[in-house]
Amino acid sequence: MARWKHKELMGRQENNDFQSVVSKTASVSPGTRILEKFNREVVTDKPRANETSIPSEQVLPTVKEAALLDFGWRSAFKEVSRDMARCITIAIEDFSTKILQQEQNERSSAVSYAMNLINVQQVWQDSCMFPEEEQPKKIAKRLFINRPIFLVPVQRYQEFINTLQFQVTEYCVRVCATSILQDAESHHWDDYKAFYEGERCSFSLQMWHYFYWTLHHDLWTILPPKLAQEILAEVLEKSLGLLASRYARAHPSYKRTPQIRLDITTILICTENMLWPICTSVQKLLYPHEYIDDKIFKIHSHCNNLFTTLVILTSPLTELYKTFQHGLDESASHSLKSFFNQPLHWVSCISHFYPSLLRTPSAGGLKAEGQLKLLLSQPSCNWNLLLETLLHHDGLLLRILLKSS
Repeated sequence: MARWKHKELMGRQENNDFQSVVSKTASVSPGTRILEKFNREVVTDKPRANETSIPSEQVLPTVKEAALLDFGWRSAFKEVSRDMARCITIAIEDFSTKILQQEQNERSSAVSYAMNLINVQQVWQDSCMFPEEEQPKKIAKRLFINRPIFLVPVQRYQEFINTLQFQVTEYCVRVCATSILQDAESHHWDDYKAFYEGERCSFSLQMWHYFYWTLHHDLWTILPPKLAQEILAEVLEKSLGLLASRYARAHPSYKRTPQIRLDITTILICTENMLWPICTSVQKLLYPHEYIDDKIFKIHSHCNNLFTTLVILTSPLTELYKTFQHGLDESASHSLKSFFNQPLHWVSCISHFYPSLLRTPSAGGLKAEGQLKLLLSQPSCNWNLLLETLLHHDGLLLRILLKSS
């Protein structure tokens, strides 16, 4: 009996010590209070020696299922992602600006060139390797040299622009070929009745002229300058190729010959006006043969072919017979070939009956009026062309402006 009382006292002492420890740590967190309550219930319900044993399943407390906390992490991530994307965009723009400014300073400073000769030469070689439209790709490559995944969106965007440009150009050319340049009444070349008494050109050419300048207005309003000029030049080149091949296959009757003469003359005059907006410099306008695979050179070639067709189909037979009855000697043939190989040959031919500001290099090139017309025809301000225009002919325009002011 005494031994049993001694064990009971020892058990109560241990219980009191355990409860004191639990009460001291209860202020740490709410979870410890649950642990204290659980231990108290376990200790209190401890079976005595003289009590009936209870199964362990009934002694163990019922553990409730832990409650899940809903943090709303998706909405929080969306809010943070917007700020992160904005910060990344600003950082990229700032870094790109610094790179471009550094390159500009290295090119313009002679001192920096002398101190960093190798670095500047490498930058210059990189800038020559990459054209102007490839500058965003070069900057992106420098920014993320170890992360080529950034180049993928840039390349896809460039491919999308190229595809869109191709589709717009093909659509415009298809509209010209299948709708605008199709007119049964105007193209009835073997008709023995004159077309409006030979006093007007074909309706299709009139609609082609309207369509071109409407497209010019839309492209100049919506697209970037360079892209707009490329699309307009390609549409003009392909539509002129279609017209040149169509009139070369024509066999007009005697009454329809004046219509051929008027149609081709109208095409050449309209093309002369259309050349100014698509040429970005005087060199491209006057020396198109110096550029490889240039659309301006192809436009001049189509115009020369049209002028050849005009001469063959509309010249009097007596004049043709007198010219070619004895053939051509070698000197005349050589001079004639060199004369016809000039890209602006058709311009010099129409200048006899159509006053044009577009003058061939042999005729002295562009005057101040031509320089000003080329400048005003651009979709945006071309600073190089502006400077060239102001300094043309010893600053003629500047002197006129000073006198007028």
